[in-house]
Amino acid sequence: MEGHNKRLAVLVGCNYPNTSHELHGCINDVLAMRDTLVKRFGFNPTNIQLLTDEPGSSSAMPTGVNIKKALASMVEQAEAGDVLYFHYSGHGTRIPSKKPAHPFRHEEAIVPCDFNLITDLDFRQLVKPATKGSLMRGILLSGCQADETSADMNPNMAGGKAYGAFSNAVQMVLKDNPGQLSNREVVMKARNILQAQGIVQHPCLYCSDENANCYLLVAMSELRLM
Repeated sequence: MEGHNKRLAVLVGCNYPNTSHELHGCINDVLAMRDTLVKRFGFNPTNIQLLTDEPGSSSAMPTGVNIKKALASMVEQAEAGDVLYFHYSGHGTRIPSKKPAHPFRHEEAIVPCDFNLITDLDFRQLVKPATKGSLMRGILLSGCQADETSADMNPNMAGGKAYGAFSNAVQMVLKDNPGQLSNREVVMKARNILQAQGIVQHPCLYCSDENANCYLLVAMSELRLM
């Protein structure tokens, strides 16, 4: 159960219904992750904000503005010792950078349901005010490399529901490994699962070497007790 320190999460799933960009597994991805956060990692359900574009859903729509508001609210609530988690399932893209000094000359971006892009630079500004001592590591688990496309998981292979192939692989890794896993281990094991399923995409981990070897969703206070 969640102790004195809070565990806060924002989960975003975009299926883009009735558009030419429609996906099928992204909302199921975030619903599965919500269950995992509660049952395995001790998050309080009231501290998890869900944004999906499912028709008729009571959750907030995952527009660019709403996602930024949810992230800003989570960061604003954070206190020393808290764990903050952001999960996004949907389309991603890259655009030429407007900043000449950007090291890669382009910006990575997520694609909200209204196509109001949120770039990596936007994310950096959004999380910058986080309280010192709260745990929001700079980690991105990407379902594929920049020149690849992430696949939807065939419902016949995923218990009758559509999921993102990478998200489904992550859930399988967590289910098969009840102990602590580093971020690097999660990605490498997910890669192996996708390869065994014949899915041609290569999940990537974008972070510092230090964060790559940190345990997934474990607070510093917990690490001291291990």
